[in-house]
Amino acid sequence: MTSSKYCVAALIAINVVVFVAMLIVCGSKALWEPDKTVLLQWQANLGAITAQGEYWRLLTSIFVHAGLLHIGFNMYALWTIGVPVCSKFGWAKFLTIYLLSGLAGALATMVWNPTQISVGASGAIFGVCGALLTVLMNKRDSSAEENSWLSVPPMVFGAFIVGSLVYGLINPAMDTGSHVGGFCAGFLIAWILNSKQATASKLRTFASVSVIGLIFLLAVPFSIWKVNSDKRMVIYKMDSRAMKELQNDKFADALVLYEKLLSVDSSASHYIGKAAALTGLAKYDDALLACDQAIAIDPKDQAGRFAKAWNLHFVGKDKEAIQELSEVIAADPKHSGAYNSRAWSRLVIGEYDQAVADASRAIAISPEAASYYDTRGLAYYFLGHYDQALADFAKGIKIDRREASCYFHRALVYTKLGQTEKADQDRLIAKNLEYEPEQWEVRQ
Repeated sequence: MTSSKYCVAALIAINVVVFVAMLIVCGSKALWEPDKTVLLQWQANLGAITAQGEYWRLLTSIFVHAGLLHIGFNMYALWTIGVPVCSKFGWAKFLTIYLLSGLAGALATMVWNPTQISVGASGAIFGVCGALLTVLMNKRDSSAEENSWLSVPPMVFGAFIVGSLVYGLINPAMDTGSHVGGFCAGFLIAWILNSKQATASKLRTFASVSVIGLIFLLAVPFSIWKVNSDKRMVIYKMDSRAMKELQNDKFADALVLYEKLLSVDSSASHYIGKAAALTGLAKYDDALLACDQAIAIDPKDQAGRFAKAWNLHFVGKDKEAIQELSEVIAADPKHSGAYNSRAWSRLVIGEYDQAVADASRAIAISPEAASYYDTRGLAYYFLGHYDQALADFAKGIKIDRREASCYFHRALVYTKLGQTEKADQDRLIAKNLEYEPEQWEVRQ
């Protein structure tokens, strides 16, 4: 195997090792479409985070991929296009083009959209395509023997470029900034490195490399400044703060932030965030208004209906909540939370068999959600199926030992069975975990 093949194979091996490591650590989450949390844990590039000092993400993101199809397509393109380009430029120049193009692509994504997560080798591969273009432009100056390697790659090159750009226009989630930035960088770097002046002497080669280095030294701080001054970045930071306040149960502070956000960006997600803050403050009627505003802005976003259903439950309108949740399920049959919430509302109005069916569907979709077993266990309790109820509560506790509702509801079963000591122990645990039941939960 030639040195160019060794070089490209090494790059592919690094990408594959990282992907396999993701599979080992994250399991099936990383196989097809890993979520935002997984990608960020594996050092993906996100302008809002990278610009705050985690600059290594510009480089690490080049070796992280969002699923099997993503890495498969990229590695095929890298091998097919990379080997001949590497043989033309030499492994040292090829690596320079590849890595700096990937870095440029990551920088371009930051500027293009600082709230978009960027992963994958495509920016670097586009840089290799840009380098290939410089060779194709100078093809007439080369002999037929030198150009013999170009017979197949131009077809793959064209398909990769056109296909990726067209798909980018169709799919807004496509990282077009990385592709454009990587391609332009690869073209420029290859043109500088491969110019007659650059190859004439070691001194001129050093000068060419210095020029490239200077360009990147200027590009990095400019990109960071551009990201931090971008309106989208300001909104993203404020939104992140608001969500953090929600997670910490600081609902009043979260509400203030969401009001500020809505003054500059009246998106459905911000109304849903406002609704969540109002729900935490027990202002359910106001929360319902915020949910309706979110639904009006984006009727296809089921998060608004889901939040509305919860608030309808809190104001005692469980039949209406069930209607809203049924619409969520019709739009997204895999929405396990909607099934569980509908089961909860069915419990309130006494539809216990239907509650068991809904909770069972939720468990089938998300078998590791402890609260779903609690919901079904409570339905079994109301039906008088105490053994099945105890089994579900035990399963929920096994999944999450801090699932307070399982202890409280299991205490109800133990009380029915006359096992007072066990019931008292579970009530104490639920109290220590600060579980506060709704009134209907303790009806006999």
